[in-house]
Amino acid sequence: MRGPSVRIVAACLSSLLLAGLVATPARADEAPPVILDIGVRQISDRTDVVARFAARTLSRRVVVGLNAVTMTVAAADRDSFVADLLADPAVTWVEEDAPVHADAAGPVNDPFYSQSLDAAAVPEAWTWTTGSADVTVAVVDSGVTANRDLPAARILPGLNLVESGREPVDDDGHGSLVAGVIAATANNGVSAAGVCPQCRILPVRVLKHDADGGASGTSALAASGITYAAANGARVINTSFSTTTDSRLLREAVQYAADHGALVIGSAGQDDYRSDRHYPAATEPALAVAAALPNGLPAAGTNMNPLNSPADRWIDVEGPASLWAVAPSGTGGPLVGTSASAAAVSGAAALAFSLKPTASADEVRSAIVKTAGDPDLTGIGLVGEISPYLDVAGLLHSLGAPDTEAPRITSSTITLGVLGATGTTVLPQAVDDHGVYGFELVADGKVVDSTRDASWDRRMKLVPPAHYRGDWPVTLRAIDYAGNVTEKTYAVQVDTGAPLDVDGPVATELRPAANTRIRDTFTSTISGVTDPSGVASAELWSNGKLVGRDISAPYSLVVRTGSSNGAVTVIWRLTDQLGNSRDYSRTVIADSGGPAVSITKAPGNKAKVKGTVKVYVKASDPSGIARVQLLVNGKVVATDYRSAYQLSVNTAKQKKTMKIQIRAYDRLGNLRYTSARTWYRK
Repeated sequence: MRGPSVRIVAACLSSLLLAGLVATPARADEAPPVILDIGVRQISDRTDVVARFAARTLSRRVVVGLNAVTMTVAAADRDSFVADLLADPAVTWVEEDAPVHADAAGPVNDPFYSQSLDAAAVPEAWTWTTGSADVTVAVVDSGVTANRDLPAARILPGLNLVESGREPVDDDGHGSLVAGVIAATANNGVSAAGVCPQCRILPVRVLKHDADGGASGTSALAASGITYAAANGARVINTSFSTTTDSRLLREAVQYAADHGALVIGSAGQDDYRSDRHYPAATEPALAVAAALPNGLPAAGTNMNPLNSPADRWIDVEGPASLWAVAPSGTGGPLVGTSASAAAVSGAAALAFSLKPTASADEVRSAIVKTAGDPDLTGIGLVGEISPYLDVAGLLHSLGAPDTEAPRITSSTITLGVLGATGTTVLPQAVDDHGVYGFELVADGKVVDSTRDASWDRRMKLVPPAHYRGDWPVTLRAIDYAGNVTEKTYAVQVDTGAPLDVDGPVATELRPAANTRIRDTFTSTISGVTDPSGVASAELWSNGKLVGRDISAPYSLVVRTGSSNGAVTVIWRLTDQLGNSRDYSRTVIADSGGPAVSITKAPGNKAKVKGTVKVYVKASDPSGIARVQLLVNGKVVATDYRSAYQLSVNTAKQKKTMKIQIRAYDRLGNLRYTSARTWYRK
């Protein structure tokens, strides 16, 4: 998704679903109105509560399917209004409405996007089913517009909660891309196929396009969209939006959907790899989806589970981070971020219901999580915990999809050349009538390595026994989702006799230099590497964890430090063709913390200002300060590159209410904000 923030604005359903809206605009010099969500004891109390408090509100409505109403009041009246609400015998709770945002990243050049459906084993799943018109997926979003890849015949009438009485067409583009990822037509030569190309889409518009390029709405309207979808036959409800506020309305809406047999699938958001819970995805029994590349690594900025804290895990599964679909304009383009991931998982759930119509939402949810594959990320340092990656073929097989034919091995690379002590890399390939689940290498009666077929890196390592000369029998196994196995045994030529060379390779240069300050990601290289027996490989380790292996000079690998700070010890382990090794180490300094920054002189919070106002700032960082910026209402109005930092703003050109913040960048790109203060123009 594209927008940095999305607020859902409630609108009318019908007299049966959502009460009428009457709005009175606030004056420009007033603080923004406050939207309140209000729980009532029973459905019949909603109209009475609205009537009793109508005269004091700017707008009011009931919430679809729930014992709740939402009212908008002037900010100055908030406290007294809440007190009076809580004193009403029909009212059970009151909370401020939570803005939600659409969880899409900006456009990226993702080299793996074309592999995304393959990595999730979607083509294999299509050998069992491509979906059913009897399965409805609700897209609770900015609306859906029919296009050349998603015809109107597969889009149900739906509902527009933003503009009552109008068709739920898409004014932003986000909802149509989500719907396309879920259900775009297959084999028509247009864009890309949806995960469930035969299922139907129920559009429920709860987001509207904003001038800043995003979409907006409220949690009350989001809850109404979820309950409407559940009440109108949706088996799957996609919510590619989120808020960090644990809204009671969203909790009740998710439970309402579960009670009606629908599975809510939500995006986990992307806030620079944070682990803060996002709702409704984090609300049980919704399914929370993060974004990953086909190799299992987290996609840029996706939220993650807390590291080493199983009790706090809230993200259930990862899905593809970038998928193609057709926008309302008719052009194709990528949907990037956890919005795409949630849509892919929604399509997978729709395939599951198509295959097994009697399955419950809980059964499908459990099957999605249990069949997802854990990526092999050995040695990769991450700031959060990785969730298992969606496996759609495994999901369908677990729900009863038949598979009786064993795979057929087509190639392996096992017998290329004579094996020395370092062994060789095996690249297996096989075909199957449905899908190959994985491979195993068996030598001397033991499984020595294994890999998943859907893995981005399918390589396995075969290392022969020491001091051995002659043919060595090695068996390759290919296994499908039903456990059907095909084996092929190879006579591998091995020569690991006693070596004459007993020393590891030598190198002349290691980069970066000692104590270099780095941020997030850096490249380490080792050069001038020689050995009489020939260099077999160069492994790079970072703080005791394997980063990767390079087999051709010049040896160079990328190290990811995430948000860590402090010393990072990198070790290059050089190994020759006879198995001798030598280590070269270097220590660099990871710096991912933002600068120290503070305002030393400026009008205080809630100050009244006029004309040009100067703000004096102090900032420092071990890596040096790159620049200091003054932000007014989220926009940069002044930048200073030299201390002492002095920034100015002409308040006459700003809105009457101004949110003021200072942002400082160090020379590595880390940033930090001061706390916000509010000014009012005289």
